[in-house]
Amino acid sequence: MTFTESVKKCLTKDFFTFSGRSSRSEYWWFVLFEFLVSFICALISYMLSFIVDVVLFIPVLAVAVRRLHDSGLSGLYVLFPVALYLVIALLVDIFGIYGVVAYFGIFGVVAYILLGLVYNVYLYCRKSDPIQNKYGIPPEHILQSDEMLRENKEERKSSDIREKSGEAESDLVHRVDLEKNMHRICLEKKERR
Repeated sequence: MTFTESVKKCLTKDFFTFSGRSSRSEYWWFVLFEFLVSFICALISYMLSFIVDVVLFIPVLAVAVRRLHDSGLSGLYVLFPVALYLVIALLVDIFGIYGVVAYFGIFGVVAYILLGLVYNVYLYCRKSDPIQNKYGIPPEHILQSDEMLRENKEERKSSDIREKSGEAESDLVHRVDLEKNMHRICLEKKERR
């Protein structure tokens, strides 16, 4: 997936989509886009940067959840750094900031929170499940089956064999057949390993 395809997909089709799967390229291209837009807006105005960050929060969260789904994990892992931060906040609330810093040290507190962020980056870099998991089929297979459908549509249009009324039904049947074949190929690859 290219930079523009990722941005277009995340900002239009999958803006509020937390189900399904996203490839590594889709996730990292969109994170780069969000970073660049936010950085450029911060150079102009911090308020503009804040507004952009609020608007992009949902699609960034959605693509992160789908990325975790792609490697077979629950989207709740997105909350891991937040949970670590809340533990520190709870400890500060109970013992006071000086008690926590005295026990862990300031670097210990920062390292504890950074550990959560590094762990999440590791999760986002994990390889995709090559076969269908409980969150759906791999994104690469969806792209391949869509390309095959487009090629078959072009062939049918040029030959004018089918009628328009039966074309939609045959596309659906053809797509189901393609997805079954892709799933069978994935299972065979898994069995070979």
